[in-house]
Amino acid sequence: MPGTFVIRIADGLLIYTEVLDDYKEGNMKGFIFGKHYSVACPDGELDDAHRLAFLAITSKDSFLAANTQG
Repeated sequence: MPGTFVIRIADGLLIYTEVLDDYKEGNMKGFIFGKHYSVACPDGELDDAHRLAFLAITSKDSFLAANTQG
């Protein structure tokens, strides 16, 4: 899943995530590490998120367009 772009909603914010790593073992199984972008954090934030929170996979082009528009 690294290199994938996904979207989710958290705390009323639409969040675009670039997946950087996919945890597969231990208590982090089901989580990803990524850079998350939203209107509240336009420069992105490195953090973990659970896969079940994601609404959809999006294309890199859509991700870049959303990131450019803020």
